[in-house]
Amino acid sequence: TDQGVTKDSITLGFLIANTSQLSAAGFKAGVAGDQEKVIKAWTNEINRTGGVNGRTVVPVTQEFDVLSVDNQQAACKTMTRDVKVFSVLSTGGYDSVAQLCIAKENKTPFIGTDPEPAQWYQDAKPYLWATFMNKDRINRNKARWLKAGGYLRPSDKVGVIYHDIPNVAPSVEKTLLPELGKNGIKPVSVIKLASDSDQAVRQVNNAVLEMRQKGVTFVDFSMNLIFKSQFMQVAEGQGYFPRYNDSDQYFGCQAFTTATYPQRSFDKTQCLTTTHSGARKLYAENAFSKAADAVYQRTYPQGYASEGNGKEAQDGQRALNYSLGSIITLWHQAAVKSGTQLTRALWGRAMQLTGTFSQQAQYCSMTFGEGKFDGSDKLAVVQFRYEASDGYAAKQFRTTKPCFDDYS
Repeated sequence: TDQGVTKDSITLGFLIANTSQLSAAGFKAGVAGDQEKVIKAWTNEINRTGGVNGRTVVPVTQEFDVLSVDNQQAACKTMTRDVKVFSVLSTGGYDSVAQLCIAKENKTPFIGTDPEPAQWYQDAKPYLWATFMNKDRINRNKARWLKAGGYLRPSDKVGVIYHDIPNVAPSVEKTLLPELGKNGIKPVSVIKLASDSDQAVRQVNNAVLEMRQKGVTFVDFSMNLIFKSQFMQVAEGQGYFPRYNDSDQYFGCQAFTTATYPQRSFDKTQCLTTTHSGARKLYAENAFSKAADAVYQRTYPQGYASEGNGKEAQDGQRALNYSLGSIITLWHQAAVKSGTQLTRALWGRAMQLTGTFSQQAQYCSMTFGEGKFDGSDKLAVVQFRYEASDGYAAKQFRTTKPCFDDYS
């Protein structure tokens, strides 16, 4: 009936992040675990229970470089033009205009975790979907939270630094900066790093110096974890210790992003999130998590113990199983609703009928609907602490304000 669909099967693409370059730089970035095993477990489950209206799901995987937009664009073309998959799913790291390559240019359904500017979802509708709150929504809420939440002090002088790339700059310039102004927050320093990453790296030293000279005491940074780490390290080297805030724009509220952040600078930083990332147990124990455990065990009878004896490895695989399993379930529900004459357009229409999506264990809440292409609804505030206390491990976020309604 459509690309990637035969009378017997549906080809489903999975993009798997290659984080080797980040790991070499000291960042334990990306979701831990073996994605191939999770994909096998969940596609086995779908096919065991009747597939998609009688069609079996055939998974195809493709690695991509999280630091190369060109490589991500190439992965788009491989999936949509060479393999001709019906849909593409990603658990993270595919954060660039390559999302538009899949969803807008090639009209192939894409579900990912990386949030993008709100306009992208309108430009690519109904094929681009995200589980996290889009960048404009999170920036709007961040400005209002800084005004109302008590973290920003009346005496603070605010500095904003951001990366001039298509998936960051528009939501900062069109939403964050105007919204800060509406809430009475007037940055004394606004710095835009060059779109070229090598040039941007060279600009960070001067950015630190400028903010220090202007007396900035509170920094908002909309840029990737490499630039954030560099900014704080350079600031410490100059004896400069402003406070920072972060958000879900770059998984900033997840502990795996903080490996190279300097302890003195980042300790006690607050982060606005839409997940349970600061909970003592990272993933909630609910009906979905129990069902997901059973799905994994049907393919791997030893369960997560098959990942080895280390608790960290087992927990990483469990977290990955919940995250990726939830996205696969979301895709599957819409595919089934589309009926036997499955097309990409029908799938996009069915996704808009999802409503509340409870088959997940990470987010405060999640809904999809007509014109709502990003799932997250509620907010939470977490704080990063380097010491272990109150039942929390060291070097982890902990919840300071549990899930609450957003400010819109």
